[in-house]
Amino acid sequence: MRKGIILIALVLSLSIFFIGCKKENKPKEKSTTQSVNTETADNKDKEGYYKLDELGVEYKVPDKWSKSENISAFVLEENKEDKNDPIYGAIIHDFVPVETLKLIKENEKKLEDINEESEKILEQIHNSQLRLLNIIAFDKDKLKKSLDSGKKIEDFTKCVKNELVKEKDNLAYYICYGDSNTESLSDESRKIYDELSKDIDNLKNSIKVFKPVKSEEKLSDIKKVPEFKAKDLKGKEVTEKIFQNNKLTMINVWATFCGPCISEMKDLQALYKDLKKEGVNIVGLIGDIENDETKKLAQDIIKNKGVEFTNIIPDKTLKDNILKSVPGFPTSIFIDKEGNIVGEPIVGARSKDEYKKIIMDVLKDIK
Repeated sequence: MRKGIILIALVLSLSIFFIGCKKENKPKEKSTTQSVNTETADNKDKEGYYKLDELGVEYKVPDKWSKSENISAFVLEENKEDKNDPIYGAIIHDFVPVETLKLIKENEKKLEDINEESEKILEQIHNSQLRLLNIIAFDKDKLKKSLDSGKKIEDFTKCVKNELVKEKDNLAYYICYGDSNTESLSDESRKIYDELSKDIDNLKNSIKVFKPVKSEEKLSDIKKVPEFKAKDLKGKEVTEKIFQNNKLTMINVWATFCGPCISEMKDLQALYKDLKKEGVNIVGLIGDIENDETKKLAQDIIKNKGVEFTNIIPDKTLKDNILKSVPGFPTSIFIDKEGNIVGEPIVGARSKDEYKKIIMDVLKDIK
């Protein structure tokens, strides 16, 4: 993983695997995998299409892909720490071999937490996956500079085939596919990989591009949390008045399928206890509760992680005004006691210390 990049959950209408990681001080990918089956109106404008505003791209998801559990998908955000990195952002579709799926299912419990044992399993999972298809947006000027210096496009894409498909302003969109390590696949996995690859041309021909809208811009359009009437996981009514008793509230938007969301909950609980004396509250907002089954799953996760802070099941108002603008899970936003959105949103998981520093900085600005 490129240094400084956060991987976030794609809110797709795919049966996909979520891969996420925290920022690291060196380029090492940490991923947590959990099966997903969800969709949102915000990302799915018409049947079968996926739209990512942050990258300025829309494409039709092949039917076979939407039904396959052998595809993992994630988003690469711009590497803000390396100003020379030509990649503006990307959507990565990796192939997950049959044997890797078995490994994931055998170790679901172990993968809920990040520790030495789970990291070894995650590394094994990551190393076994093959590139199926990437849609990568390059900054034209930075890419030209890199190519002029002697680098090749495949140095950045890690794919065998790389085709320029669209251009928009200063962005060049490439579709990149093919992995040089397909010989490592079993006969069963190779058959699935080849079958899924047949739909690459159809996906390529469906790609449309537009001016990107960053997640910060989308969330910045919301100045204040409107009046709402929802319930928490215990069935207690929750309204916008929940913000009134604290100087600052951090809303952590998460999902039951999101591995990094679940992994960071112990840190969030510790942060919740530590910052009470500072007048700071933490509230969870669950982004994927659609029925009693997902509600029960959320309750079990909260119980297993020892979480004591309020977790809200969003009503229509929260769905239309908060969830609609959230690009992925986890995302955290800050609310003052008047219900105003303050500070900058955090997209992706963070450590306890990182969260604490950000929170204290926001707290200083509103005093």
